[in-house]
Amino acid sequence: MVGRSLALATLVALAGLGVQGVQLHATQTHTALAELGAGVSAASRVEGELNPEERKLAHERAFLKDFTVELDMVAAREKGLHMGVDLDTDTDFTPISIAKIRKSGLIEMWNTQHPDDVVLLGDQIMQVNDILWHHNSKTFAERIKGQFQASKKGIDGSKDTLKLYISRPRKQNEGRTQAQRDGLYRTNYPKDFTVDIPFVSNESMGWVLNSTADDWVPPVIESISSTGMVALWNQEHPDAVLYPGDEIIMSNGIQWHHNTKVFKKRIETMMRRTIAEANSTVAMSLHIQRPKSVAEVLDSRSFEETFEANVSDFRGSTDIGWVLQMNTSDPINITDIPSGGFLSTWNERNPTQSLAVGDRILKADSVDWQSDKGNFGNSLLNLMFTGHGATLRVQRKTEFKYAKGWTVEIPARVGWLLGLRMDASHDEFPVTIQAIKPLSAVSIFNEDNPDDELTPGDHIFMVNDFLWRNNSREFVQHLEKQFSKCKKTGVMRLWVQRPVGVETESESSGSSHRYMDYTVELNVSSPQAMGWKLNTTSEGQVVVSELSVVKASGTTTSISSWNEKNPLKEIAVGDYVMQVDNNPWHNNTDIFMKHLSHQLADAASSTGKGSVLVLMRRPYATSPVVEGDVSMPPQGASQVEDDGDVMGAGED
Repeated sequence: MVGRSLALATLVALAGLGVQGVQLHATQTHTALAELGAGVSAASRVEGELNPEERKLAHERAFLKDFTVELDMVAAREKGLHMGVDLDTDTDFTPISIAKIRKSGLIEMWNTQHPDDVVLLGDQIMQVNDILWHHNSKTFAERIKGQFQASKKGIDGSKDTLKLYISRPRKQNEGRTQAQRDGLYRTNYPKDFTVDIPFVSNESMGWVLNSTADDWVPPVIESISSTGMVALWNQEHPDAVLYPGDEIIMSNGIQWHHNTKVFKKRIETMMRRTIAEANSTVAMSLHIQRPKSVAEVLDSRSFEETFEANVSDFRGSTDIGWVLQMNTSDPINITDIPSGGFLSTWNERNPTQSLAVGDRILKADSVDWQSDKGNFGNSLLNLMFTGHGATLRVQRKTEFKYAKGWTVEIPARVGWLLGLRMDASHDEFPVTIQAIKPLSAVSIFNEDNPDDELTPGDHIFMVNDFLWRNNSREFVQHLEKQFSKCKKTGVMRLWVQRPVGVETESESSGSSHRYMDYTVELNVSSPQAMGWKLNTTSEGQVVVSELSVVKASGTTTSISSWNEKNPLKEIAVGDYVMQVDNNPWHNNTDIFMKHLSHQLADAASSTGKGSVLVLMRRPYATSPVVEGDVSMPPQGASQVEDDGDVMGAGED
């Protein structure tokens, strides 16, 4: 972990950040100063104290840079933005460091707007607002989260700007640490991947590589044509599309070494040889790095569906209630369906066959537009006005514009459900998420990855390496089978695209929620070893009224073990128990508790799975969070919502 070797030096440097009265044992002080190379007096080493000049020297040698990050919490409230970082809270005596910066969030927004004070991996957070880190990293992470959530919800006493005081560690006599270099690279190149372009006979690559860049910039894909092997690759691999502006840093095992002109010639030579000899299934293996300036634009997609609608039972109506556009060269197009007319009423009674504006009519009973374009319109109207109606063959075309496309890695574990209810009623339209089941692999993924969460309305185009090809029913069956198979590897990959207009739950609800839901997995050795007492005597939900840390035997309880490993998802007094595995609470406390007793006994048995998934609900606190308050909130009255803003690195 970045900064671990600087633990003692950091303790010394804290005095320069406002932590007064830091005392070190004489031996510890001597060791810390020796590592820093600070020339301090023997008296200072014996007393374990540093004068102001020595503190300043120690801090300058331990840290490369100090700066303040000011996050716009008004934007966080209005746009539903997260902080967008994972924090490393490995040990209390080492300051919290940045373990991951997500591609969307307030930190990434800050980095874009403040290139001179970019936050990098390995940077340490020494203070949030008026709260200092004081050798309490796990608690301090909660304080960061509490301050963030208070400002995001606009609680009285919070501010519209969240201040993070950052220190950047450095190694003695070295420049950036490896973590800092990695962080800077990820900032400049947010995507780095490899592709194997398949060889296709009688096709060219279909790209243009730049020839004007100097040798210090890798070859860049200047343009991509609509035909060729690259275009075919892009169609078949929506999760790894090549874009103009992508840089090539390796081709067929040959690395770019600041020799752009020579490297580009080698790529072109290898390409000509592969096409001429046609002796390889792979035309080109490429390692791509994508600069942050490259815009990843998702193409709009049109989908066509053909179905039959038996429009009949006019019941004496002489007005069908539609407006048609007739053109002998094109099928008849419905341009309007006025409300209150026969057709709008028929649509309400026949939702599975309902007609819509934009639908095209290809056939009416035995009269086919393709066979009789000139007379088809009159024939259609004559059939409809008989009062008996007609069976229409209808073509519906729908176009989607996409706001986002991303890869989702769903955890796949034995005993878990996938948790997706999907619409696959029409093969011609992509599989669409309708609902997400609680206590499922997808709901747990959403809790831990709020920036990449799935939501109803999202389209799924790929599962692992299986691509949707106008086969929605088959695709859904394959998806379910893949989830079962992936329980051996632990993860299933999906490529998902979000149509414009689809909002996540957090975006649509804003700050209206007064609670947060979170999932825990509790090991069950025996029902008596859970470590909770549930209040089921009063009216309302099942509430955690008491927690115990150890059992009578002296060993830790199931809940205390969970809380110790998952400080940002810990169970607290006052939390509601909403569901245990497939047993939801529905105003049925007595029945719920009976089922819970059986579930715990079954899990603890020799043939049981040994654990249960529990959906917990925590009401938000109504009392304000005061800047500078470093006291722990009372159990059951947490001010923080576990939406993944500051997840600890490596947590489940």
